[in-house]
Amino acid sequence: MSPKTQHLKLVRKTSSSVESRGNPLENSNVTSTYVPPRKRALRAPKTDPWAYALGAMIGGLVPVLCYYYARHDLNLSKPLWTQPVMLSLAGGFLFVLSTGDYVYRHIPLSKRVSLVTGPLTLMYWSMVFADSLALRLVALGCLVVITGFLTGVQMGRQKSLW
Repeated sequence: MSPKTQHLKLVRKTSSSVESRGNPLENSNVTSTYVPPRKRALRAPKTDPWAYALGAMIGGLVPVLCYYYARHDLNLSKPLWTQPVMLSLAGGFLFVLSTGDYVYRHIPLSKRVSLVTGPLTLMYWSMVFADSLALRLVALGCLVVITGFLTGVQMGRQKSLW
């Protein structure tokens, strides 16, 4: 038997076995491009662990700075809209909300408002305006953990930071 007929037999054999499995490909000679899921996971792009760490530090630092501004620079006896520090607090609030909103963007907006934005808003403004020290510190701790984790995940999913 010549090598050409052996090759043809092999191609017929693989094409019939592929068709018996119910492969939807019309051209059965393209079976060599199939990659099993385990190997596909190995070929996935590598993520940078430093991106996770940097995101967690940035995400945790924003609520801490907002807490510091609220406790030391905000004067509650004056109208709030006349104080420049309120711009920093509003920016921190938008950062916290946008982080939660970006990570949970697959949830419909009506559920996202009640699941993500509501608790984050409550924690953030109770951290800023609460009289009780314990409530402020618990809200601060929760915000540091949540925004640090979400920002770390968000930055770690990117292909490259640099």
